[in-house]
Amino acid sequence: MNDPLENQLRQLRPGPLPARLRARIALPPEDQKILRFPWREVAAGLAAAACLMLLAWFRNLEPQTEKVALTVVETPADEVVGSCKMHIVTDGGQRMWKITDVEHIEWQTFAADISGMTVLTQHIRHELVPVEIHFD
Repeated sequence: MNDPLENQLRQLRPGPLPARLRARIALPPEDQKILRFPWREVAAGLAAAACLMLLAWFRNLEPQTEKVALTVVETPADEVVGSCKMHIVTDGGQRMWKITDVEHIEWQTFAADISGMTVLTQHIRHELVPVEIHFD
């Protein structure tokens, strides 16, 4: 098979190289660094991501505490809640005194939520009060 185009292509010879290309080829080879795929960094990143996903998953497994409505009530201070007769004394004369232990609430706080939990805190002050006894 004689194709005139193929015959013309066979007769073509390469032309001269450009001066810049010849100068670059003539230079000594450069030290080239071999870039390797960073398997260790990728594996460390994947391990860290897996740990974060597990941590998030375990946090979602924990029971979530419900937000509850809280009711707080405070009572007025210096309320008398009880008294108890301790003993009777005389002052050496004709007067007799009954010594009474009186309980005063300094402060009291009651807190309750809708789950049924209640808390009562109070501070009670005891006071010995002498009361004169009158015989009529």
